Formats: sequence, C-alpha cells, structure tokens
Amino acid sequence: MRFLFCTEGRELSENAIRVGGKIAKVMEAEATVLSVQPKPDYLHAILQHTSAIDVDLQEVFDKGAGVFLEYAERGKKVLSELGVKARAITVQGHAADEILAEAKKGYDFMVIGSRSKKGETVMLGSVSRKVVNKASIPVIVV
Repeated sequence: MRFLFCTEGRELSENAIRVGGKIAKVMEAEATVLSVQPKPDYLHAILQHTSAIDVDLQEVFDKGAGVFLEYAERGKKVLSELGVKARAITVQGHAADEILAEAKKGYDFMVIGSRSKKGETVMLGSVSRKVVNKASIPVIVV
C-alpha cells in the first residue's frame, strides 16, 4: 500500500499529513511526501509587470528549491513520528499537473489539503479541486 501526500508548506497541508498519516499507519502503508516548486518561467510571468521589484529570478528560484524540499522533509518527519515509513521529494512545474503525474506512479491513495479556512463554507482551492476531479486514485481531502 502506497500513499502520496502533497504539501505546500502551510499548516493546512501539515494537518492533512497528520490526519492521512494516521490512516496510512493503520494500513501499514509506505508514503511519499511531494512538494511542487513553480518553474522560473512561472515566477517570471508573475513578476514581469512589477517594476518595483528588481531581482534575479534564477537566484530566487535556486534559493526557493531548498524551501520546497524543507516542506517535503517536514511532512516526512510528521509521518515518521506517526510510525509511517516515508520519503520526501520535490518536482518543478504547475502543482496540480505534477501531483497528478506523480499519482500515476503506483500509489493507492492521495492526501491533500483543502486550503479552506476554518469557519468558511467548504471550498476547495484550485489545485485540490483539479486533483480531485482528475485523479485516477482515491483522494483524501482534509
């Protein structure tokens, strides 16, 4: 049994890892924690119209790579503390597309945060919505 956990480093993602990790533990599953870093061209598209920011986008991207790996490693640590064998990985690209591509690599379940805030009407973020609608495996949304 293999679980794919998705994180972007926020508390909601870590909570999803804790909840899904308890299920993975009971099922004696192995896990992968995935964090997706945007590609430099995506950052460039966001910042190109902002003249107030003068930065070297490649330098920002290079430093950011460590941050996304840290997100995945934190998720791995949460799972390890629950007794779930896990590995941490990062990829570059658009989050939903990369999550769906990874999910096709032999996973049985996926766990993703909803990005809803406590007290709001239940709404999925754009990434979790796309993943739920297109996934070929069951998705646990927390």
